[in-house]
Amino acid sequence: MMNNTRIAAILSLFFISLQGCATVFTGYYTDVKIDKYFPGLRITTSDSVDMPVFKTQKEALIPSDDDSNDRWRTPFKKTIVTNYFIKLRSNKSYILNLHTKDRSKKMEIFPKFNGWWFFLDIIPGGILGGIPMFVDYYTGNWNTFDEIDGEIK
Repeated sequence: MMNNTRIAAILSLFFISLQGCATVFTGYYTDVKIDKYFPGLRITTSDSVDMPVFKTQKEALIPSDDDSNDRWRTPFKKTIVTNYFIKLRSNKSYILNLHTKDRSKKMEIFPKFNGWWFFLDIIPGGILGGIPMFVDYYTGNWNTFDEIDGEIK
């Protein structure tokens, strides 16, 4: 019975290691941050598909603007930071249209190679003959995108 469990564990680890690191940890979609987002901004693809905008909030410490010489003053204050992003498939480029009621802007964004995933793929890739690198290369999961500038002039 112990042999069956050991064989199952070894086979499971082997099949997990066949996947590239980026495929396992990030999946097929990349979060693309929208800088200068404002309510009412609509983002569509060149095929007129509306891209849903997602929002995350987290607490952060920022430098305090209190210049008093109070010795109990803390140099930082807590604030809530809100980030807006869309999810894009990381294996292709996109032409995006940013719209408001009276303005629009067209932009093209391209996936960029992320060297960290390549480095992490080398570790199991040396053992398995490059299979994880091939998986991440083929799927494009080791790519990232630059931020989207949401300001429309």
